[in-house]
Amino acid sequence: MAALFLALAIRFGPTPLVVAYSLYTAVLVVLAAVDLRHRFVYAVVVYPGIVLSLLLTPLVTGVGVAETLIGFGVGLGVFAAFYLIGRILYRGGEPLGKGDIELGALMGAMVGFPRIVNALFLGSIVNAVFIAVLLLLRMRGRRDFIPYGPGLCLGVFVAFFLEP
Repeated sequence: MAALFLALAIRFGPTPLVVAYSLYTAVLVVLAAVDLRHRFVYAVVVYPGIVLSLLLTPLVTGVGVAETLIGFGVGLGVFAAFYLIGRILYRGGEPLGKGDIELGALMGAMVGFPRIVNALFLGSIVNAVFIAVLLLLRMRGRRDFIPYGPGLCLGVFVAFFLEP
């Protein structure tokens, strides 16, 4: 986490922006680690993170209130749609957890619109590489668990460095 904070400090300098992004990064690291290890996104972490992001993003990052709310909605909507499609395709199975929907909303609140699109794309690329590596190393079937959270968290972290 120290290396991530250092990267933020080098890029943004001693500004309120580095404080906000450091808080966001702490939340993302906790969520990624827990999802990777326990296959769960804890509401006790993600909901306060959403509230913090909805307040800080418009105040500190230069992203407007409307863009923050649209980003929140896009992140929530994309993962809600994936969740519903997965439930239909897997006949009641849950290929995407409800925590991933909450994580999508958090991502959108952290970076706003249109950077949520970049964050989702980058997170998807990271997850595709991660899935390919898992397939080669240990997966036995298409119903094996794949944690999406770590890749998504990395995608939103990289999006911090993109221009708002």
